[in-house]
Amino acid sequence: MRDATKLTGATLIKEESEFQLGDVYLAPNGEFYIELKKGSTTMNMRIQELQKELNSGSCRIKETPK
Repeated sequence: MRDATKLTGATLIKEESEFQLGDVYLAPNGEFYIELKKGSTTMNMRIQELQKELNSGSCRIKETPK
């Protein structure tokens, strides 16, 4: 995917905190989740919720130098 951004390992800026994006999981209920890591803390977020927040501008992917 030439124009796509690889999210694994990218930094998500949410509520002035930075999270590393980790693995993507498919739960038994059919929902996809992405792992968010900050220090020794790990949490999972539904992909649909992350998409809504990115589209609304309430969070963003940190630009990486090319």
